[in-house]
Amino acid sequence: MMEFCGGSHNRNQVRISSTVAILAYISYFTSEHFQDSLGWPLVHIVLGLVFIALSTIAIRINKRYISSSKQNLTEPGNTHE
Repeated sequence: MMEFCGGSHNRNQVRISSTVAILAYISYFTSEHFQDSLGWPLVHIVLGLVFIALSTIAIRINKRYISSSKQNLTEPGNTHE
């Protein structure tokens, strides 16, 4: 995938191009194998909702535990070394 981005090591370019490539492949695969099926789109909807819920949980964990511990380490007078 790095070659596709022109050798650039910009993370956003890699993320965007990888996301577009994955979506294109899933669309192609779906159209080839599941044209007349209702189950596959429903699975995509359910998995999308699951991933949104997981990302919400990950953000809450980050805010509650990871970000607060970084702030505690950078506060003046902190004795943790």
